[in-house]
Amino acid sequence: MCFGCSTPEKGFDCSGFTRYVFGHFGFTLGQVAADQTSLGDVVERANLQIGDLILFYNDGKSKIGHCGIYMGSGDFIHSANPQRGVVTDNLNTNSYYSERFVTARRIVK
Repeated sequence: MCFGCSTPEKGFDCSGFTRYVFGHFGFTLGQVAADQTSLGDVVERANLQIGDLILFYNDGKSKIGHCGIYMGSGDFIHSANPQRGVVTDNLNTNSYYSERFVTARRIVK
């Protein structure tokens, strides 16, 4: 996995993964997770729907540093890190991501 990678052949970073998936549906997302916060309509955590883009603080909780795609029932898919690759986690049971959740965006045409 590498910074900015957005293909299955080269691997994905988190924003590369979301760009790849949304790109298949005709949407263009920003290069890095922080760029993706200005897209679409704001969605409160309690109102998440399947397909919403979710955004997280970085480890220092000082800026947007990670993103994924909501799958329902608290689950989301994302490119976690080079060791884990593309995985699913749960916003309700994984304290690491639960504490770092910042916002979500509904990307619509």
